[in-house]
Amino acid sequence: MSERRLSLRLLRLQRVEIEKDLQAFKGASDIIRRRLAEAAEDTSMPPLDTWSGSRAVAGSLDLSIRHLERELADYIQAINLVENGDIENSDELEKTPHLKLVKD
Repeated sequence: MSERRLSLRLLRLQRVEIEKDLQAFKGASDIIRRRLAEAAEDTSMPPLDTWSGSRAVAGSLDLSIRHLERELADYIQAINLVENGDIENSDELEKTPHLKLVKD
């Protein structure tokens, strides 16, 4: 068994948070891209991406999305390693002892 220990409970909680962030970033990216497409159809105004910095925002979101996807993959891999026993689950070490009252 490896000397490395990870908390399976904390890994799972963090994975859920990363999934929430990833969905929020993907949703924001979709909204911006839809708005850019709508603005491109309106020829009475200058293209939205030339005056609002929308390309920079979309690019930043894309980078963040890729980072979150890689981070999520790393957490899933770590969870699998703990579940398979390749890395020790520190949750099992943190169990507090329970005292029982006994009659004399």
